[in-house]
Amino acid sequence: MDTSKMTSRDVQAAERREQILNISKKLFLKNGYHATSMRNINKEVGLSEALTYHYFPNGKLEIFKAVVESGHKKSMSQIQTVIKKFQDHMPLKDALVIYGKNIHTIFADDESVIPLVIRERNLLDKSEYKFINDTTQKLIDTFVSYLNNLKIKPQLKTFNLRLGILQYTYNFTTSSIFGESLFNDNYDEYINELADMTIKLWCK
Repeated sequence: MDTSKMTSRDVQAAERREQILNISKKLFLKNGYHATSMRNINKEVGLSEALTYHYFPNGKLEIFKAVVESGHKKSMSQIQTVIKKFQDHMPLKDALVIYGKNIHTIFADDESVIPLVIRERNLLDKSEYKFINDTTQKLIDTFVSYLNNLKIKPQLKTFNLRLGILQYTYNFTTSSIFGESLFNDNYDEYINELADMTIKLWCK
């Protein structure tokens, strides 16, 4: 949005809309979609019901979908940050650890909407939660490209790279849903151990 062409009223409306989304997101993440009412949202935002509906005429579902769209954009931004971290000269252990930590951050961050979308996907059209798959695929594509570089490829056994990376990825998407403590009290140690085990499986 070109803010230079916005009036002060437009700016105020955009800020109010953003406030509604931020507070609604926190309530959805904490309580779930169904346990969060418009009354809860109005109370936390400090607006009348009529004013909230002015910004979101279709009510709670419209707010939820706007929260998901915003979360999608954030995930895409995070992916670009991860992609920039991968360098051809990077040792495989370092790449596996960086990949694992960033997958976990994207999926398990306190502000991530991905666990919420997984729980409430019946509220969305397939195109509206397809971004979770797109997020994972872009990360896998980045890692496949890294594994195919001339310094890493000769170290590897012959196997389906995408399938191998997908299996590795599942460890972190699963922990984002069920929590770190399910796997190890020291999550950094868990990532390092998993990286070491993966190297033994993948390398000659």
